[in-house]
Amino acid sequence: MVFKIHVPWSLHLLAGLENDEDCTVNVRDGQLNLELLGESRAIRSVSIARNDTAPTIFLAGDSTVCDQDAEPWAGWGQMLPSFFQPGIAIANHAQSGRALKSFQWEGRLGAILKEMKAGDYLFVQFTHNDQKQGAAHVEPFTTFNDELGVYIKAARDKGATPILVTSMHRRFFDADGHIENTLGDYPESMRQKAKDAGVALLDLNAQSRVLYEAWGPEKSKSAFVWFPAHTFPKQEQPLKDNTHFTNYGAYELARCVVAEILKSDVDFKRYLRPEAQVFFEAAHPDSPETVAIAPSLSAISTEKPEGN
Repeated sequence: MVFKIHVPWSLHLLAGLENDEDCTVNVRDGQLNLELLGESRAIRSVSIARNDTAPTIFLAGDSTVCDQDAEPWAGWGQMLPSFFQPGIAIANHAQSGRALKSFQWEGRLGAILKEMKAGDYLFVQFTHNDQKQGAAHVEPFTTFNDELGVYIKAARDKGATPILVTSMHRRFFDADGHIENTLGDYPESMRQKAKDAGVALLDLNAQSRVLYEAWGPEKSKSAFVWFPAHTFPKQEQPLKDNTHFTNYGAYELARCVVAEILKSDVDFKRYLRPEAQVFFEAAHPDSPETVAIAPSLSAISTEKPEGN
């Protein structure tokens, strides 16, 4: 279910400064939580109205995409709404540890299809967990592509547009500072499927290689959950995660996704905010100091998300 939210607010520190914020959000659990972070703001009112006509971008994916519940973890999908104007909703159904098959077994694809309407979009990004041995394992160019076909057909049957997103690299560098490919042939398999099925492809895999190598082995740690011991309460051991992102890293990956959108022929690019339509070059990432994302105050966890 999609709602339009209007929030007039004022800033205590600057007398007389008033502003209005509008957003279009997807609500799945019958509950909407608003968390205002950053400067000291005073909300004058909140108005919420149901919107049954706004197009929705549904996200199907794993821990690198999903809305993480606690700091310092983040997925690029939870940063994506900041790049879009009001009038289009982002419905992030991605879940940590999931693969193409398990996402279906648990009814997550079905939940998307239940909400989906003609004119909506479905982003599909899987690989990290599909390549692992187990019941959800699939092989590139064969069963991996077959499962992608299930998502493509399901979206098209609803009158929606499927879009494939290649998975980003993990943070593993060789001795020369180049990214090592730990994903095998899966990204190339997805590229082939997109071509064969005639669907748009957002090549986040290629973008992430450029991005990580621009950072290099040391600077890239700020984009991933790398923190010394005792950074967070009850954290006795250092965090050294080469898969999952901080807010900064997730934001930069989302910028790469937007850059791929701008290169594509998808029609919803018109919903991007004007400032987001300035092309982002992964070879020249933002510095962490220039990306101001206030951390959530709701929860902190040093437990690694499911999946790797």
